[in-house]
Amino acid sequence: MPNLAAGFYLAPASKEPAQAGLKIFDAIRSCSVTVREVVVDRGYSQADVEHWAAPLLNRGIQQIIDLKGDQRTVRPGPTDRTLMIDGGIYTDAIPEKLRHLPPPHFGMKRKARLALAVAYAARSNYEFRPLNAPDPVTGAQRFRGPAQKGEQATLRCANFPASLRSRGKPETRCAETGPCHCGITITVSPEHRLKDRQPVAWQSPKWYASYCRRTLVESFHADTKFHHSGFRRGFVRVLGRAKEGLLLAFATLGINIRKIRQWFWAREMRDPWLAEISDTSDPYRTSRAPSRRQKHASPALHRNLTNEVAQVTPEDVAEALRSAELAHKKDRKRRRRRGRRRRPPPPDVN
Repeated sequence: MPNLAAGFYLAPASKEPAQAGLKIFDAIRSCSVTVREVVVDRGYSQADVEHWAAPLLNRGIQQIIDLKGDQRTVRPGPTDRTLMIDGGIYTDAIPEKLRHLPPPHFGMKRKARLALAVAYAARSNYEFRPLNAPDPVTGAQRFRGPAQKGEQATLRCANFPASLRSRGKPETRCAETGPCHCGITITVSPEHRLKDRQPVAWQSPKWYASYCRRTLVESFHADTKFHHSGFRRGFVRVLGRAKEGLLLAFATLGINIRKIRQWFWAREMRDPWLAEISDTSDPYRTSRAPSRRQKHASPALHRNLTNEVAQVTPEDVAEALRSAELAHKKDRKRRRRRGRRRRPPPPDVN
């Protein structure tokens, strides 16, 4: 289906963008529409917890985000024998090689990025999964360990014999180190790294399939500025937020109509609105001749992701890890050299 705008909120440029986003969610809920998940960029996810992450939790909305460099690290978990890795909660039985994985770098090929996603997906066997929705009063949420659910366990642990019935899953060495928390249920308070948490593991194939939906938002921004309209400074020649909002609402409605008609036209289908009134003329369709030279764009990363991940070999994963680690080291060296540079002293005026 075409990507359409459900609404917008006008706010001064100096205002916190998170507050405008929350206003949109409240307006959508007032129309009896439930919002359970939102994909946002760092302009929203890096806002203060009390301004964005906590209000989303109170509204029962989960966010899919991209992490910054200071968020991609290993921290102590909410309880003993747990770790917080890249925003996810893991048991400390996770191997050392899976704790520090290099992030993707700019210019990675599609196959290399998928191979790197497979390496990140190997962490999911050691991850704590949400057991229920957050408490509406306290905001606390329960998570179950990876060695629970018997045959459905994602991890085999000798301290929890029921998990040994799951075949094809990695096995820990917790029996050699003593008691562990691989198969227990923990309660995480909303104050514990709420800004970094999300329902899927960062950089995993599931995360890619979800976060790549943000391209629809960016394409709609291009539609409003270039393809279907000309939103820019001076586009609406009135003063006042109420007047501007009313005229922009009509302009956005027109963009939605054009995108719907273009969607039907690209599939050689009649506009359903014209068919409803028995109108056989379609000036939009006749005014545009189809291009003789068709461009075959590469599919988005989340298209046919399951089939492509299944074709990734262990050699591809190892090569992607080496490439990403090398690029990460070069980036750190470049940042160090940039930090060592000092500005020249000011000239002596005497």
